[in-house]
Amino acid sequence: MSWKFTDWYDKNKDALSTKRKERYRTDAAYRQAIIDRTAARRGSLKSEPRTGQSVADLCEILEVTPWTISRWKTCGYFPVQTLRGYQFTNHQMELLGLLGKFFANNQKRLTVSKKAELEQLVQVIHHNWAG
Repeated sequence: MSWKFTDWYDKNKDALSTKRKERYRTDAAYRQAIIDRTAARRGSLKSEPRTGQSVADLCEILEVTPWTISRWKTCGYFPVQTLRGYQFTNHQMELLGLLGKFFANNQKRLTVSKKAELEQLVQVIHHNWAG
């Protein structure tokens, strides 16, 4: 028989929540520690200034949906680990513009030659991404 924390937590979460809320209400030091920790977390999220274009900006410029950009990332068409909070440079946006034009001109199924052309384009994007 295996013991799972999630089973225990599901049974006890209401009591834990009530206890935590009561301590927050009555213990000033605890309350201040929570407030300070929350402020520090918010500050760390906002600490980096915006240096490029967001996914929303990219979608607007390329006239594609965020789902399309996500699909391109999943397919490995450009080297980004995560899109959350990612800022695209103007150079990167130009490279993705080439990809957008390729797909706009090739909306039907890709032939073998078009697949090879896409692979070359992806190699160019990867090679020049940092650049």
